[in-house]
Amino acid sequence: MKFLILAMIFILLFPAFTEAGVIYGKITKSGRSIGANVKVEIYHIRTETTYPGKTNNLGVYRINVPHAGDCKLTIKGGSFDRSMDVTSFRDSNKVDVVIYRDKKGVYQIKRK
Repeated sequence: MKFLILAMIFILLFPAFTEAGVIYGKITKSGRSIGANVKVEIYHIRTETTYPGKTNNLGVYRINVPHAGDCKLTIKGGSFDRSMDVTSFRDSNKVDVVIYRDKKGVYQIKRK
C-alpha cells in the first residue's frame, strides 16, 4: 500500500517521467548498415525541441523523447540531410529507416 501511495505521488510530482518515450531503430542503405556516428535528430513539433543522437557501428540509434506527439526525424551525414514524419509515444517506438535513391538519383528516406 505504501508503494502505491509513493508511486502516485511520484507520478503527480514528475509527470514528464511518465510521459517519456524512446524512438529507436536501424538505418540501412542498400541492405547494409549506414555505419557509426551518423547524426540523427528528433524534432518535437509541439514543444519545438530538438533531441540529438547518432548511430552506433551497427547503424542503430536510440533517442529519448520526453513528450508524446508529432515529430520530425532527420538524418544528417556529409551532404545528406533528409527528414520524415514520426510520432513519439509514451512507450518506445521502433522506426527502422531505409535510405534509397529516387528516380532522379537523389537520396531519400522512408520507413522500412
